[in-house]
Amino acid sequence: MKNKFLIGVLAFAFVFTMFGVSYAATEWSDDNTFTGIVNAFPNGITIGQQGTGGVTFFNGTIVNETTTTDTGDDIPVTFGDNVRIDGEIWRGEESGPGDDMPVKINDDVNLYGVFASDVFQETEYDGVLKAGLFYDADLDNVDRSFGLTVTATQNATGDYTFEFSEDIHERYFTLTPSGVDNAVCQGLITDIVTNPNGDTFEVSCFDEAAAAVDSDLFLSIY
Repeated sequence: MKNKFLIGVLAFAFVFTMFGVSYAATEWSDDNTFTGIVNAFPNGITIGQQGTGGVTFFNGTIVNETTTTDTGDDIPVTFGDNVRIDGEIWRGEESGPGDDMPVKINDDVNLYGVFASDVFQETEYDGVLKAGLFYDADLDNVDRSFGLTVTATQNATGDYTFEFSEDIHERYFTLTPSGVDNAVCQGLITDIVTNPNGDTFEVSCFDEAAAAVDSDLFLSIY
Protein backbone atom coordinates (compact mmCIF):
# COMPACT_ATOMS: atom_id res chain seq x y z
CA MET A 1 0.00 0.00 0.00
CA LYS A 2 2.83 2.35 0.89
CA ASN A 3 4.56 1.55 -2.39
CA LYS A 4 1.41 2.35 -4.36
CA PHE A 5 1.02 5.64 -2.48
CA LEU A 6 4.67 6.54 -3.11
CA ILE A 7 4.37 5.72 -6.80
CA GLY A 8 1.22 7.85 -7.02
CA VAL A 9 2.96 10.83 -5.38
CA LEU A 10 5.95 10.52 -7.69
CA ALA A 11 3.72 10.28 -10.77
CA PHE A 12 1.77 13.37 -9.72
CA ALA A 13 4.98 15.26 -9.08
CA PHE A 14 6.33 14.23 -12.49
CA VAL A 15 3.18 15.35 -14.30
CA PHE A 16 3.07 18.64 -12.36
CA THR A 17 6.71 19.29 -13.12
CA MET A 18 6.30 18.60 -16.83
CA PHE A 19 3.15 20.74 -16.95
CA GLY A 20 4.99 23.61 -15.33
CA VAL A 21 7.97 23.30 -17.65
CA SER A 22 5.81 23.28 -20.75
CA TYR A 23 4.23 26.61 -19.83
CA ALA A 24 7.22 28.36 -18.26
CA ALA A 25 9.06 31.17 -20.07
CA THR A 26 12.39 30.25 -21.58
CA GLU A 27 15.32 32.39 -20.46
CA TRP A 28 18.45 32.73 -22.58
CA SER A 29 21.44 34.09 -20.74
CA ASP A 30 23.91 33.67 -23.60
CA ASP A 31 24.14 35.48 -26.92
CA ASN A 32 21.93 33.82 -29.52
CA THR A 33 21.77 34.26 -33.28
CA PHE A 34 18.65 33.38 -35.25
CA THR A 35 19.85 32.41 -38.71
CA GLY A 36 16.51 31.57 -40.29
CA ILE A 37 15.08 33.58 -43.17
CA VAL A 38 11.97 34.29 -41.10
CA ASN A 39 12.08 34.16 -37.32
CA ALA A 40 8.48 34.73 -36.36
CA PHE A 41 7.00 35.66 -32.99
CA PRO A 42 3.31 35.41 -33.90
CA ASN A 43 2.06 36.17 -30.39
CA GLY A 44 4.36 39.12 -29.68
CA ILE A 45 7.71 39.66 -28.06
CA THR A 46 8.79 41.58 -24.95
CA ILE A 47 12.15 43.32 -24.88
CA GLY A 48 13.39 44.80 -21.61
CA GLN A 49 11.60 45.10 -18.30
CA GLN A 50 10.67 47.68 -15.68
CA GLY A 51 13.82 49.35 -14.40
CA THR A 52 16.04 47.74 -17.01
CA GLY A 53 16.68 49.44 -20.32
CA GLY A 54 18.94 48.44 -23.13
CA VAL A 55 19.35 48.97 -26.84
CA THR A 56 17.58 47.07 -29.61
CA PHE A 57 19.45 47.12 -32.90
CA PHE A 58 17.46 47.04 -36.15
CA ASN A 59 19.97 46.90 -38.98
CA GLY A 60 17.41 47.25 -41.72
CA THR A 61 13.87 48.41 -42.34
CA ILE A 62 10.84 47.86 -40.14
CA VAL A 63 7.65 47.09 -42.08
CA ASN A 64 4.21 45.68 -41.39
CA GLU A 65 3.45 43.14 -44.12
CA THR A 66 -0.09 42.39 -42.94
CA THR A 67 -3.22 43.78 -44.59
CA THR A 68 -6.80 44.42 -43.59
CA THR A 69 -9.05 41.39 -43.98
CA ASP A 70 -11.91 43.23 -45.67
CA THR A 71 -10.17 45.50 -48.20
CA GLY A 72 -6.61 44.18 -48.34
CA ASP A 73 -5.16 47.61 -47.57
CA ASP A 74 -1.73 47.79 -46.01
CA ILE A 75 -1.66 48.12 -42.22
CA PRO A 76 0.91 50.65 -41.05
CA VAL A 77 3.53 50.02 -38.40
CA THR A 78 1.90 51.24 -35.19
CA PHE A 79 3.58 52.73 -32.13
CA GLY A 80 1.08 52.49 -29.30
CA ASP A 81 2.84 54.83 -26.92
CA ASN A 82 4.82 58.05 -26.76
CA VAL A 83 7.89 57.89 -28.99
CA ARG A 84 11.23 59.38 -27.97
CA ILE A 85 13.74 60.00 -30.75
CA ASP A 86 17.21 61.22 -29.80
CA GLY A 87 18.45 61.57 -33.38
CA GLU A 88 17.26 63.26 -36.54
CA ILE A 89 14.31 62.27 -38.73
CA TRP A 90 14.59 62.19 -42.49
CA ARG A 91 13.23 60.33 -45.50
CA GLY A 92 15.28 58.67 -48.21
CA GLU A 93 18.90 57.60 -48.17
CA GLU A 94 20.37 61.07 -47.60
CA SER A 95 19.53 63.49 -44.81
CA GLY A 96 19.11 67.23 -45.25
CA PRO A 97 17.00 69.47 -47.48
CA GLY A 98 17.12 69.89 -51.22
CA ASP A 99 16.22 66.40 -52.48
CA ASP A 100 12.94 64.96 -53.79
CA MET A 101 12.27 62.89 -50.65
CA PRO A 102 10.81 65.27 -48.05
CA VAL A 103 9.32 63.96 -44.81
CA LYS A 104 5.57 63.46 -45.28
CA ILE A 105 3.08 64.07 -42.45
CA ASN A 106 -0.45 63.06 -43.41
CA ASP A 107 -2.35 64.69 -40.56
CA ASP A 108 -2.87 67.91 -38.65
CA VAL A 109 -0.01 68.90 -36.35
CA ASN A 110 -0.11 70.29 -32.82
CA LEU A 111 3.26 71.67 -31.71
CA TYR A 112 3.81 71.80 -27.95
CA GLY A 113 6.98 73.84 -27.66
CA VAL A 114 9.12 76.25 -29.67
CA PHE A 115 9.95 75.80 -33.34
CA ALA A 116 13.61 76.76 -32.97
CA SER A 117 14.50 77.11 -36.65
CA ASP A 118 13.70 79.06 -39.78
CA VAL A 119 10.46 78.14 -41.54
CA PHE A 120 10.47 78.24 -45.32
CA GLN A 121 7.72 77.48 -47.80
CA GLU A 122 7.80 77.54 -51.59
CA THR A 123 6.04 80.58 -53.05
CA GLU A 124 3.39 78.50 -54.87
CA TYR A 125 1.90 77.28 -51.56
CA ASP A 126 -0.31 79.15 -49.09
CA GLY A 127 -0.05 79.43 -45.35
CA VAL A 128 3.44 80.27 -44.14
CA LEU A 129 5.38 83.53 -44.37
CA LYS A 130 7.48 83.23 -47.54
CA ALA A 131 9.70 86.27 -47.32
CA GLY A 132 10.16 89.52 -45.46
CA LEU A 133 12.32 92.62 -45.49
CA PHE A 134 13.00 95.85 -43.63
CA TYR A 135 13.73 98.86 -45.83
CA ASP A 136 15.71 101.82 -44.46
CA ALA A 137 14.55 104.92 -46.34
CA ASP A 138 17.42 107.14 -45.13
CA LEU A 139 20.01 104.72 -46.51
CA ASP A 140 17.85 103.63 -49.48
CA ASN A 141 18.76 100.08 -48.63
CA VAL A 142 17.16 96.77 -47.69
CA ASP A 143 18.58 96.48 -44.20
CA ARG A 144 17.40 92.94 -43.49
CA SER A 145 15.60 90.32 -45.57
CA PHE A 146 14.95 86.60 -45.78
CA GLY A 147 13.29 84.09 -48.10
CA LEU A 148 13.82 85.87 -51.44
CA THR A 149 16.56 87.91 -53.08
CA VAL A 150 15.50 91.53 -53.45
CA THR A 151 17.00 94.87 -54.46
CA ALA A 152 15.52 98.29 -53.68
CA THR A 153 15.57 101.60 -55.53
CA GLN A 154 14.22 104.96 -54.34
CA ASN A 155 12.66 106.70 -57.35
CA ALA A 156 11.42 109.84 -55.58
CA THR A 157 10.19 110.94 -52.17
CA GLY A 158 8.10 108.10 -50.79
CA ASP A 159 8.34 106.14 -54.06
CA TYR A 160 10.26 102.84 -54.00
CA THR A 161 10.79 99.90 -56.32
CA PHE A 162 11.64 96.40 -55.05
CA GLU A 163 12.90 93.86 -57.57
CA PHE A 164 12.34 90.26 -56.46
CA SER A 165 14.20 87.24 -57.82
CA GLU A 166 11.03 85.10 -57.94
CA ASP A 167 7.39 85.48 -58.87
CA ILE A 168 5.26 86.87 -56.04
CA HIS A 169 2.22 88.10 -57.99
CA GLU A 170 -0.02 85.31 -56.64
CA ARG A 171 0.96 85.93 -53.04
CA TYR A 172 -0.47 88.04 -50.23
CA PHE A 173 1.55 90.84 -48.65
CA THR A 174 1.44 93.33 -45.81
CA LEU A 175 3.16 96.73 -45.68
CA THR A 176 3.90 98.36 -42.33
CA PRO A 177 5.46 101.86 -42.32
CA SER A 178 7.89 102.74 -39.56
CA GLY A 179 9.45 105.95 -38.29
CA VAL A 180 6.80 108.41 -39.54
CA ASP A 181 3.67 109.10 -37.50
CA ASN A 182 0.42 108.22 -39.27
CA ALA A 183 2.20 107.28 -42.49
CA VAL A 184 0.40 105.04 -44.96
CA CYS A 185 2.10 102.87 -47.58
CA GLN A 186 0.47 101.11 -50.50
CA GLY A 187 1.99 98.57 -52.86
CA LEU A 188 1.38 97.24 -56.32
CA ILE A 189 3.03 94.30 -58.10
CA THR A 190 4.02 95.18 -61.66
CA ASP A 191 6.14 93.85 -64.55
CA ILE A 192 4.63 90.35 -64.32
CA VAL A 193 5.15 89.83 -68.06
CA THR A 194 8.27 91.89 -68.76
CA ASN A 195 10.18 90.37 -65.84
CA PRO A 196 9.70 86.59 -66.33
CA ASN A 197 12.26 85.65 -63.67
CA GLY A 198 10.69 87.68 -60.89
CA ASP A 199 8.27 90.47 -60.03
CA THR A 200 8.59 94.19 -59.38
CA PHE A 201 6.87 95.63 -56.33
CA GLU A 202 6.09 99.36 -56.40
CA VAL A 203 5.51 101.12 -53.07
CA SER A 204 4.26 104.64 -52.36
CA CYS A 205 4.13 106.22 -48.88
CA PHE A 206 2.13 109.26 -47.74
CA ASP A 207 1.73 111.25 -44.56
CA GLU A 208 -1.61 112.15 -42.96
CA ALA A 209 -1.92 115.14 -45.29
CA ALA A 210 -1.60 112.79 -48.31
CA ALA A 211 1.80 114.21 -49.19
CA ALA A 212 4.57 111.88 -50.30
CA VAL A 213 6.92 111.06 -47.45
CA ASP A 214 9.97 108.87 -47.03
CA SER A 215 9.30 106.09 -44.54
CA ASP A 216 11.04 102.99 -43.38
CA LEU A 217 8.84 99.97 -43.92
CA PHE A 218 8.37 96.28 -43.24
CA LEU A 219 7.22 94.12 -46.14
CA SER A 220 5.92 90.62 -45.44
CA ILE A 221 4.96 88.17 -48.21
CA TYR A 222 2.69 85.19 -47.52
